[in-house]
Amino acid sequence: MEQPAGTPEKPVFEATGGLVVGLWSCSWPFASVTLYRDRVEFNAPTNTHYTLTKSDIVSFDSMGWLPIPITRGVRFRHRHSDYAAKFEFWTSSRDDFLEALQAHGFGQ
Repeated sequence: MEQPAGTPEKPVFEATGGLVVGLWSCSWPFASVTLYRDRVEFNAPTNTHYTLTKSDIVSFDSMGWLPIPITRGVRFRHRHSDYAAKFEFWTSSRDDFLEALQAHGFGQ
């Protein structure tokens, strides 16, 4: 179902966490992720913003093995030429994030 023109798009998932892109990182809780049906947006302080579309994301997988919520992350393999290959988002909501990515057809 399409939204009427001018209606803000509702995210399907949002979380706070940490972000690593190449050698740059922003520790938890200063980064955020917002998942929409067609893209994932990552934000951090100082106007740092990254967007991966469905077609950018090749695959993703879980990271972290310690039973501490803050040590759980999602690693993205992507084809966005402007972003470093290393692209990770760390959040205590990792399992919910993974489920939402899968439910909306990312990385397929």
